[in-house]
Amino acid sequence: MQNTEQNAVLLRLAREYGDSVVRMCCVYLKDYHLAQDVAQETFLQAARKYGALARTDSEKAWLMRIAVNRCKNELRTQWFRRAQELPEPSGADPYPEADTHMALIRAIGRLPQKYRAAVLLYYYQDMTAAETAAALGIREDAVYQRLRRARQQLKKELEEQ
Repeated sequence: MQNTEQNAVLLRLAREYGDSVVRMCCVYLKDYHLAQDVAQETFLQAARKYGALARTDSEKAWLMRIAVNRCKNELRTQWFRRAQELPEPSGADPYPEADTHMALIRAIGRLPQKYRAAVLLYYYQDMTAAETAAALGIREDAVYQRLRRARQQLKKELEEQ
């Protein structure tokens, strides 16, 4: 692919999917600035490898798969292992539903990686089970199984709080 074509693909992908990729990376990594870096790397890799995308593949699923893999790589680094969890909110919050939402986000962040990825793609990126399966490289029934197990773990953890 020519450099000009690569730039055009990069701009189009970033315009269409930029917010979705950053949001997914942010929830996955629990760090907005790191998520922006990983999202940027995702789009650069996608632009370089765009010719490898099969015409039958979902572009969004393919892009999310790259993003998930990049997030996994980031989680493996030594620096990230030493990072702290999201800080607890301080003081009285006038919006208690925000506390509930943050508790859910933290609980999702503590899920095993394979469950967390399925939850983020299916519920937060509004991908279908088929698209989620394609993004994760698993069968569709495995997506439903991971979602069910993730919901069970989330329910148990949130009830204990």
